[in-house]
Amino acid sequence: MLKRGKSLIILALVFFVAFLIFFFVAIFRQGERTEAALTGLQMTVLPAKVAKEAGFNIIVTAYEGGSVMTNYTGTIHFTSTDPAAALPADYTFVLGDQGTKTFSLGLIFGSTGTYQIKVEDVAAGKSDTQAGIIIFDGHANGSLVKTL
Repeated sequence: MLKRGKSLIILALVFFVAFLIFFFVAIFRQGERTEAALTGLQMTVLPAKVAKEAGFNIIVTAYEGGSVMTNYTGTIHFTSTDPAAALPADYTFVLGDQGTKTFSLGLIFGSTGTYQIKVEDVAAGKSDTQAGIIIFDGHANGSLVKTL
């Protein structure tokens, strides 16, 4: 009878220790964030024709599958084939962006011609490019025509 009592106590202790381990693992894992997979970036589409030196807003959205990736915290980089273009600096998304960031007047083409703009998350290997943007002088009757 004494052996059976000791066995029950040992069994109870084993279950108690297992419960504590499960409990602490569950608590510590609450703070962990699983990284979702970025499936794409999307940039707002500019008009086909743009006045040189006119500022444009650029909106970049990160996607996971077909949904906005609201927990995206990657860094994006802009490039353009216009060597005189003024582009936004590299930007690291924060959780408050909820997967979408607006760069107010963040793009200014500095040369006439046909160019492209690209936004890329280099680490994830995802990008979006808009090509064939025609940049014209923008002066009509001596004033700069700005298209927003």
